[in-house]
Parts: sequence; structure tokens; C-alpha cells
Amino acid sequence: MTSLCPCCRQPLPMTTRLVVDLDSNHAVARGRFVHLQPEQAALAHALLRAWPHTLRHERIMSALWGNSPVDDATRTMRTQISRLRKALLPLRYSVVSVWGEGYRLIDQAVDIPKIPARMGLSQNPGTGA
Repeated sequence: MTSLCPCCRQPLPMTTRLVVDLDSNHAVARGRFVHLQPEQAALAHALLRAWPHTLRHERIMSALWGNSPVDDATRTMRTQISRLRKALLPLRYSVVSVWGEGYRLIDQAVDIPKIPARMGLSQNPGTGA
């Protein structure tokens, strides 16, 4: 069964690749759809353009507010990141913090399984394997 976009009733793409529409503030992946707030859509779009690389804090703030940052921009940026993480969960995408650098968009189906191996952690917790 093909899922339909709730606003235009067109079939949603079944691609695993995240698509962000800045005109409608929608994000689509894996045949699923989420509505984003305008700031979330701008942030998701900026992270998607940088993918698979990390987007530095300064670039995120520029994507959100241009040359007119809001008061307490760092805290507000973190709030927007948190809200975007929650919004992207149904699409199996997330945003991870890269300490000292910025944030990176990840595909949970692809990137999360790789993390334990890179960290030397067991794939089967409690088994020692």
C-alpha cells in the first residue's frame, strides 16, 4: 500500500533518503511524512546539505537566523536541535552532537548499527561477544 501525503494526496517517495521541502515544511523518508516548524525545516535542510559531514554551530545559526541571531542563540539552537530530533524519529533519522564541532544528521538504520563496532562495544550486551 502506498502512503499519501496528507496535504497534496500524492504518493510519498519510498526512498530511504530524507527529503525536506522548505515551501511546505515537510520531511519525507521511507514512505513516511512529518510536518516541521519553519525553523526545524531550515535546520533539517542545512544538515541534509552538509550530510554526511558535521555542520558547525556558526553555520547552523546562519541557516536559522541569517545575520540576525536571536538573543541567547546557542540555547535556542539547542532547543531547535532537540525538537528536530523528536520530529525526525518516525522517519528513522536523528541529529547527533559532535563534541567541539557541531551537529550531524544520521540515518538511524545505517549509522546507529556502526557505532558500537567503532567504540569497541559488544554487539550483544551481556554476552561478552
